[in-house]
Amino acid sequence: MMATRVILVVLLLAACGGCVPLATQYAPFPEQRDQAPAPGMARLYMIRGYIFYIGSGGGNQILDNGRMVGDLGNGSYLCWERPAGEAVIDLYGCFGPCGRQLGASMSKVELAVESGMTYYLYMDAISYQPKSIPHAEAQKYLAEYPKPQMKSWSDAPQMKAGRSAEPAAPAASAPAASGVTSQPPRPQPGKGLSY
Repeated sequence: MMATRVILVVLLLAACGGCVPLATQYAPFPEQRDQAPAPGMARLYMIRGYIFYIGSGGGNQILDNGRMVGDLGNGSYLCWERPAGEAVIDLYGCFGPCGRQLGASMSKVELAVESGMTYYLYMDAISYQPKSIPHAEAQKYLAEYPKPQMKSWSDAPQMKAGRSAEPAAPAASAPAASGVTSQPPRPQPGKGLSY
C-alpha cells in the first residue's frame, strides 16, 4: 500500500512538472523570424526559462511602453517587433494563470533599440531579472519552447496609468542581416543591462 502511494505521488509530480504552459501573445508575431526585422523596426524576444517543479504555477505579463505584449509562462517565449527608439519593458507577476487583471510589478528594463537589430532577453523561472543573451544561446531555447498562442489586442489586460520605475542602461545587440538570423549581441564599452 505504501509503495503504491509513493508511486502515485512520483507520477503526479512528474506529470505536473512536465506541463509546459504556452505563452499567450497579444502583439503581432513576426512570421519571418529568419529574416531581418521590418524597416524601421527592432525585434525583441523575451524568453522565460523552464524549471520542472514550477509547472504552470505562475507567469509574467510583459508590457512594452505600457502596451501588453503577452503572458509568459514557465518555459516559453514572446517575440515581437517595435519601432526603433526607447523600449521600456515592464514585467508583472501573476501567481497562477495570467488573467485580464495586471499582476504585481516585478521588474523593469529600459533599452535603446535600433532599427534592424534583434534583442534576446532571458530570465530564469525564479529571479524575474531579464538579461541579454547571445543569439546561439537564444536559439537553443527557441527550438525547445513552443510558439506563443496568439490572441487579439482586445483580449489583453490593460495597464493602469501612472506606474513607473527606475531606468536601466541600454542593452547591446548586433545587426540582423537580411535572410539570416541575428548575430549574438556584442557588448558596447561601458554599456550593458542593469537592473
